[in-house]
Amino acid sequence: MGTATNGMQEAEGGHGGTEVIPAIASAGILPALVLEKPTVAVEVAESLIAGGITVAEVMMRRSGALSAIEAVRSCCMNMLVGAGTVLNEKDAADALSAGAHFIVSPGFDQRTVEFCIERDTVVIPGVLTPTELQLACNHGLEVIKVFPADVSGGPRLIKDLSGPFPMVRFLPTGGINEKNLGGYLAIGSVLAVSGTWITHRDVIAARDFDEITRRAVESVRLVKQARGGQASD
Repeated sequence: MGTATNGMQEAEGGHGGTEVIPAIASAGILPALVLEKPTVAVEVAESLIAGGITVAEVMMRRSGALSAIEAVRSCCMNMLVGAGTVLNEKDAADALSAGAHFIVSPGFDQRTVEFCIERDTVVIPGVLTPTELQLACNHGLEVIKVFPADVSGGPRLIKDLSGPFPMVRFLPTGGINEKNLGGYLAIGSVLAVSGTWITHRDVIAARDFDEITRRAVESVRLVKQARGGQASD
């Protein structure tokens, strides 16, 4: 089994390439979307783009998630769309077939990670312990999701993990919103944060796409504020 990084020098591939991690870093936010209907998926993506966010993950929690990924990939050329809540190798294969640019998992599944590495696809698995994090690092991964972040120690947990793993950039997820994202983004090892507050299911159900854009704009402002007015590399 070969190794590859999912960091700033990940291999160029048909689904990920070198754009994904810099795009997430630049946005500072990876919106997590629960979508089913392709038409709604496109409108949500366009609303995020209008608000200054050009990367998102569609969580594979609904039967229409793959169709949503296909629609966004086909209609929103300025959006990098990934698949989230990927639990196994089959999920990853289905997501890549639908056109996902990258893969995000709630935990670390070795077969899924190796499947993505072999296909030069950016994969961001979830961890919570130093043991899991060490396993991810030994697979050559440099960007790691921490889930569930807020109930497990929040920013303090990220700081503690950063000590023995200074090469890792973290994507904290779980319990993060516009009220507490600043505490995470103030940590140098945090690449970005992820959550559902911008595209909450109630807002999507109401088809209030203007509100999604407003929340995106405000969240981008908060990211810049937390970073001292500077965009991440």
